[in-house]
Amino acid sequence: MDIGHQSDQAPGKDHDNIRPGKHPGDSGQLIYDEILLDPYLDHCIARISPEGHLGDCPISKEIGSDCPLSVYADKKVLYKVLASLFHQLRDQLAPGAGMSLRTELARLEGGDDMIVFILEGEPAANPVNDPTVLGGKAPQNTAMSAAETGDGLLAPQADGLIRLMGGSFSFAGHTGRAYRLSFSIPLLGVDLHTVSDKEARDYVSGRAIRLLVVEDDMISQLYLAGFLRSKGWEVDTASDGLVAMDLYATKKYDLIIMDGQMPRMNGFEASRRIRKIEEGEPVYTPILAISGYVEPDDQQRFADAGMDGFLPKPIDEDKLLALIGKLIKEAANR
Repeated sequence: MDIGHQSDQAPGKDHDNIRPGKHPGDSGQLIYDEILLDPYLDHCIARISPEGHLGDCPISKEIGSDCPLSVYADKKVLYKVLASLFHQLRDQLAPGAGMSLRTELARLEGGDDMIVFILEGEPAANPVNDPTVLGGKAPQNTAMSAAETGDGLLAPQADGLIRLMGGSFSFAGHTGRAYRLSFSIPLLGVDLHTVSDKEARDYVSGRAIRLLVVEDDMISQLYLAGFLRSKGWEVDTASDGLVAMDLYATKKYDLIIMDGQMPRMNGFEASRRIRKIEEGEPVYTPILAISGYVEPDDQQRFADAGMDGFLPKPIDEDKLLALIGKLIKEAANR
């Protein structure tokens, strides 16, 4: 998968509409945080049970053995979706039936990883409304009150929030002995791979490579950081040049990946400052420029600012790895 290139349902399709800072209802935006899956789901279940007046409907939880410990998502939005669907599910169950929530890892044909949330329970003899497989559409049972949902979310709105996170509603209906609702969202910025010590130490001696990713687009930042961590490397992130300078002042990096255009301080200015600091010093930190808006003279501007290489967006992962290796080796031989 090329970093920065998303499918029609991927969260990076409209980057201007999905940025940290606001929640849907303000500007249709998301706040992405790292979520520890096990305690987060415990917290959601604890909130949903009393708020939704679920009574004697106990909720069990199971996290698939192949699922990561953490995921990146909007905590509030994901909770609203789970709360809405638990109440949707309750309306289809036999009196007193328990419910279960489990997660699984799924890999799409293109290689993207998805985290799947599956809600199940024993169906009633005559469900309120018995949808079949819906092919990505939300269930038609939407007659829930604001009091029942806790947040006033109806099923179509839950479906909208799932899609806002880049996911899809995958199933609603009977699976034989159970009634199921399930949906999936992209697995962002998580290391799913086991990397040998030798691979993690590529290009440096005795330790993992240390990288700094400076990128103001949150989705691109998460993809980059997750991909690089999958190599066993240490990765810090910054959303603008000022944050990058603070991190640079406290930690030695083997390479910095720097976006060109960013708020507060752009990548050109941050690179010039780094080169000024390193002037006359034995240390040299290679800087790899990335940009989605490339003018004819931009590559020269990158070089004039002290950057050592350039990759356009969407970023080709193989070219990224090749340039990282090349620049780190060149810096070691200066």
